[in-house]
Amino acid sequence: MKIILGCALFLSMVTGISGDVVTNDEIRYHERKLRAETMWVYNSNGMAVYSVKGELLNGVQKDQKCKYAEGGDCNFKATLSDSRKYVFAAQEMNDSGYVTVHDLDTEQVVGLVPTCAKPIDIKYHSARHEMWITCDTKGMDKSDGNYNIDVIGAESLTSNHQQISVVTPPEGAVSGTVVDNDLGNVMYTSQNEVNAISKIDLSTKEVLATFGLFMGDNMGLFGMTYCKENKHLYAFTNNNELVEFDTVEDSLVTKTTIPNFTFNKIAVSPKGKVLLLGDETVHVVEPKKNGRSSEINFDRLTNGAIDVVFQGTKRAVFLSRTENEEIVVLTMKTSKTKTQKVSGDVMSFELSGDGKYLWVTTDKSKINIFKVNSKLRSVKQWKIPGSVPKVQFVSNKEREDELNELSSLIELRIQKMEGKISDTADELIKKKSKN
Repeated sequence: MKIILGCALFLSMVTGISGDVVTNDEIRYHERKLRAETMWVYNSNGMAVYSVKGELLNGVQKDQKCKYAEGGDCNFKATLSDSRKYVFAAQEMNDSGYVTVHDLDTEQVVGLVPTCAKPIDIKYHSARHEMWITCDTKGMDKSDGNYNIDVIGAESLTSNHQQISVVTPPEGAVSGTVVDNDLGNVMYTSQNEVNAISKIDLSTKEVLATFGLFMGDNMGLFGMTYCKENKHLYAFTNNNELVEFDTVEDSLVTKTTIPNFTFNKIAVSPKGKVLLLGDETVHVVEPKKNGRSSEINFDRLTNGAIDVVFQGTKRAVFLSRTENEEIVVLTMKTSKTKTQKVSGDVMSFELSGDGKYLWVTTDKSKINIFKVNSKLRSVKQWKIPGSVPKVQFVSNKEREDELNELSSLIELRIQKMEGKISDTADELIKKKSKN
């Protein structure tokens, strides 16, 4: 009897308060707008969007700025998403640069923003919602007013931000930039011909100071990376020396020679360890307290590597360049590795957000998808039109948050409705028992 009364009451309550609940149509609308995780492939033909398993979702689009050479090919140098509204792709066009902006939901081109010449890198400052672009412009030959750093507002594409010029030697250029929420309102840059680091105010766009670090023949800093664990910058010199710089005191901490080592890249793991990637091996650096020198573990972590991506805290996936390029999956806890050869020079590789799939693109215009766990298994391979492909993982976190919030609201209201139904049914049963 209670169940029957409860069902009848539930129907009457839903009819009476239908305007106060979230409908199925609303849920379907939000789900339709949301592609939680996608892979965007940029190449000379434009852009295409795939599911993380390799299903084509949206065809190739070429914007009208792909005209830097005869034939009108696109020339994408760096790509990045803010995971909220847009995906940004920097292009080099002769002696100028453009950033093509795609809407994250519709995947259509919504902006073509001029930037400094020869863009090579994009960094996202999520607290300020800004994209910071580094350009490989040389000395006083930089175009567009001698600028080598630019910023685009990810909230307002029409904002005309001031570009920044970092003084370099006649043939020098900015070799790297560090932009991080942890650094607040400043960024740091390094140069390829000077042992110096510059500090820049993100709001005023002024160079606050340039810190000369040391004298010598090993001119230039490369691969500059920031570690939040100790608030230190790490970079390497032409002579393969590790440079450590304290961003709290803005001072050099140490310069260390790494024996029998040729640097390719410096990376920071999710647990805050600094990895030195070289031709021969990979070393681990243990950060100490701020201002103190880090401890270098010279044991061989794995074979030489030129790049790395992390599958959470469990695994590191290295790209190794030997006679044939190889993908090496290292399980952190056991130090066991699994290796897979790749045919052709790797142009880019990227993990899907859940870490299950590794996408690898090669100079032969091939895309390889691997399933990543304790083993490494190839699940799909195909060739695409065009050349020099780059792959960018895109996750619409803002839409995911909206959908999660919507689901929580639905669950809460259902719980309240069930409580009301149960209480009202109890009261009806009591009244009927008295009668």
